[in-house]
Amino acid sequence: MILQVSRQADYGVQLVRRLAQLDPGARLSLREFSGESNISFLFLQKIARRLKQTKIIDSTKGAHGGYFLVRAADGLMLKDVVEAIEGRFGLVDCIKNPGTCHKTQACSTRPLWEKINQEMAQLLATTPIV
Repeated sequence: MILQVSRQADYGVQLVRRLAQLDPGARLSLREFSGESNISFLFLQKIARRLKQTKIIDSTKGAHGGYFLVRAADGLMLKDVVEAIEGRFGLVDCIKNPGTCHKTQACSTRPLWEKINQEMAQLLATTPIV
C-alpha cells in the first residue's frame, strides 16, 4: 500500500491555486483551465462541484462568467481543499470513519495510525494553499 493523495484531490489543489492567481473580480473557465493543465474537462467539473458544495469556490454564468474563490486564498489551507474533495481526513478507515471496525478496542496498530494521522492532519491544516 502506498500512502498518496488522490488524483481528484491533487487536481482540486491545482484548480484552487490557479484561481488564487486571478486578479480581483476575474473569472476562470473550466475549459480554459482544462486546456492549460491538460486535465479532463469532465473530471474538473466533478471536482469543481465538490469545491462549490463546500463553499471554497463559486461560479457565475454568462459571457464573462467562470469560477472564482469564495474565501481569501491566504486563509485556505491544504486540508480545506483535500477534505472538500475526499471527505474527513483519515489514513485508515477506522480513523476516517469511527465505528466501522469491530477490532478498534483490541487493535494493536490503531495507536500508531492515530499518531501519524494527527501529525499529518496538523501539517495539512497549517499548510497554506498559496
